[in-house]
Amino acid sequence: MGVSSSAKRGDARQGAHPSSHLPYEVLGVLFIALSLLTLLSLLSFSPDDAKLFSSTTSPSAPATFTHNMIGTAGATLASGLFRSIGGAAYLVPFLLAMLAGRCFMEGTLRVTLRSAGGSLASILFLSAFLHLEVTGVPTFSSGLVFRGEAGGTAGTVLAEALRSYFASTGAHILILTGLLVSLLLATPASLASLFAKVPVWWDVVATFFEAVGDALARQVERLGRHKARKPRTKPIKINRTVTPPG
Repeated sequence: MGVSSSAKRGDARQGAHPSSHLPYEVLGVLFIALSLLTLLSLLSFSPDDAKLFSSTTSPSAPATFTHNMIGTAGATLASGLFRSIGGAAYLVPFLLAMLAGRCFMEGTLRVTLRSAGGSLASILFLSAFLHLEVTGVPTFSSGLVFRGEAGGTAGTVLAEALRSYFASTGAHILILTGLLVSLLLATPASLASLFAKVPVWWDVVATFFEAVGDALARQVERLGRHKARKPRTKPIKINRTVTPPG
């Protein structure tokens, strides 16, 4: 009796185990959808698109074509992210995708203070680096936008503050160091494991480029043989007889 009851309890726990992951899988799907919406709204941003809560648009104004793939909501989201953190906004979809991966793989949504602080710091340091190095925010549909504001408001404030105390060279060193440390805090991977995988990655990349080089060499060789076999046509001389006028 005791054995059968314990077996039933074990079966009940195993039956309830998949359903306990269902809320986290739903969250993972929502994070993936939000990541895609954010990424597409950033890539297809156009400064000419109408924004929500904009004072320049009125209900009586004629409807204009929206270039943003996510519509007016996507244009508003992209504009707010670009103005606040500049090109570092492209890091937001990847952070959301990382949260979705944790929901699916670990079966739980564990957002610790370390990972949250590292993610926020990585966005800030990346925006500061972009302010120092890039002239504008790249987009797929409109090219460079927000020229002179590649780091947004946050990146401009942080980069100029560091540059005023440590000059340009010191600001670059501090910003790159902060970006690397924040990424290590935001992701579970360690720097030692990443360096240990570099030789494997290098072998894969070297093999790929070697195969591409061999294919290109064979293609060039085939083209050379085709040109060599192509017969040369001699120009045909046409002799015209001119009769003198009678």
